[in-house]
Amino acid sequence: MSSSLDAKVLLAKLIPRLAAAWTLNAIARRRLSTEDLDGSPRWMWTIGLAFQSIIVPAMSWLAIVHTPMSLSAWLLAPRAGLSPTDIEVALALATYFLKDLVEPQKPLYHLHHVACASMTLGALFAP
Repeated sequence: MSSSLDAKVLLAKLIPRLAAAWTLNAIARRRLSTEDLDGSPRWMWTIGLAFQSIIVPAMSWLAIVHTPMSLSAWLLAPRAGLSPTDIEVALALATYFLKDLVEPQKPLYHLHHVACASMTLGALFAP
């Protein structure tokens, strides 16, 4: 995707992903432990562990192997150099951060997730 990416397109892609993530949260809330663990229910930590140890590395690997650039060039690529796979990785990360904002957790975790989602989405619009 090149410079044609705009906020409306991004939002249209993000909304269905958030709906799916909130559905996953609802299922996890019913099926996994709700025991409090450092201000968040244990099921949130379980999903976070799976996402951060399996999904993010797998998606990042796909993005890296599908780019013709070197790793350092890819990491520093301007927005115009982003592929659709790169954008999917960013959307997955943003969805992960945003999905928990409606769940009970410490305010510091909410702030952390807002900051991370903002930086992830903001990076898509950096020149």
